[in-house]
Amino acid sequence: PMRIIGPRSWSERILAADRRQLAGMPWVYTSENCPFYELTQTFFGDDADDMRKVAYVDSEDAVRELIRAEAGLSLLRADDAARLEAEGLAVCWPGSSPAIGLGFAVHAQRQAEPVIRALLDVVTEAWPEAETPRTAAL
Repeated sequence: PMRIIGPRSWSERILAADRRQLAGMPWVYTSENCPFYELTQTFFGDDADDMRKVAYVDSEDAVRELIRAEAGLSLLRADDAARLEAEGLAVCWPGSSPAIGLGFAVHAQRQAEPVIRALLDVVTEAWPEAETPRTAAL
């Protein structure tokens, strides 16, 4: 799960905002190479094109620092966002936030190995709601 998070000093604006109002605020954004980029684009739809991007970063550490510095809003993993919020440095938007998928790849020639099978069993047990593993030739 992901959360939309921003500086604590913006609490009133963030907590009262709808999705369109959030899109109009300053954003710490990611490059097109980051999976968060596509997630944000999809979540905001047409409003994504009008977002005011104040910084482009490829590091979650940089995102956290820029939120602390009150540069703008961003998308962070829920656990990271909760830590910043607990430290009193940020506030999470209370609306529904997007989730990002987790992928797990295994070389096709190794998928029958006992240690790989055991690992895949653990992954499947940990995330029972996950899609059924697919096999693709590599």
